[in-house]
Amino acid sequence: MPIAQRHPSAIEEIANDCIAFRVRILGRAVSAIYDQTMANVGMSISQVNIMVFVGKVGRVNPSLIGAKMAMEKSTVSRNLKGLIDDGLLEAELSDGDRIKSVGLTEEGRRRVETVLPDWRRAQSLVKKMLGPTGAGAMVDLGNQLLHKA
Repeated sequence: MPIAQRHPSAIEEIANDCIAFRVRILGRAVSAIYDQTMANVGMSISQVNIMVFVGKVGRVNPSLIGAKMAMEKSTVSRNLKGLIDDGLLEAELSDGDRIKSVGLTEEGRRRVETVLPDWRRAQSLVKKMLGPTGAGAMVDLGNQLLHKA
């Protein structure tokens, strides 16, 4: 007898109720809205959030960006390279030419200001998609996790 026929209740329960799967789908849908909206300025939401993080905390080590923003090391590296190449972040290098820390440049600050109208439009679309209760819950849960880290 195939496994699917022996355990339909376990398959149905996980298929119908898995929060992890739904959060993953939701995260991708939300990111797509921001990324599509910000394509006008040639930036992804990940890049914008890295610039905002660095602008808020000041000069920072890339590993802290990854830890605080829950990003893989390769994702942080790829995004930092583009932001540095575009003059939006400046890098302080270690003796081995590795990035020791990054800081937001004046051009980076101006770019965050430029992105703001598109970010607001994306924010509005996401709030509409989630509804007031869902949007509020996402902000509250995100803040709890952010302050825990």
